[in-house]
Amino acid sequence: DTLWASATAAYDALPSHLKNMLDGLRAVHDFGSFRNSFANEGHEAVTFAAQKFGQAVHPVVRVNDCTGKKALYVNEGFTNQIVGMDRNASNQLLSFLYTHLAKPEFSVRHHWCVGDLVLWDNRSTQHYAVADYDEYRKMHRVLAMARSHSEITTQ
Repeated sequence: DTLWASATAAYDALPSHLKNMLDGLRAVHDFGSFRNSFANEGHEAVTFAAQKFGQAVHPVVRVNDCTGKKALYVNEGFTNQIVGMDRNASNQLLSFLYTHLAKPEFSVRHHWCVGDLVLWDNRSTQHYAVADYDEYRKMHRVLAMARSHSEITTQ
């Protein structure tokens, strides 16, 4: 199964005062727990991955360039600090946002069957692959790249 959470619905459900506080905040993202994928390959592999993927600063709330809707842009696996906040306050806010994003009312769960095709917008959703299978899985993934709605409609 795969679960998707709507970061747009999660943002919309926040009280106005919290939306106002979050708008304009920025957070440090790094390759977080993804580094564990390199751990078995040794220290050099982890160091290489850190240099390759590094860190980036992103807005806590981003605007989808096609829909114009706001969405939370924090992720427990990659977001590690709100810029300009002390570590304790940052951790408390991020913990609240991660819990908020995980609420069932913002999520859908899909049970995969042979031949399924599922589309989602990575700019405004978070997804989680449930480790509920033992058999071999073969998947094909395609990423569509468009920077704006006008780019889609004029081609």
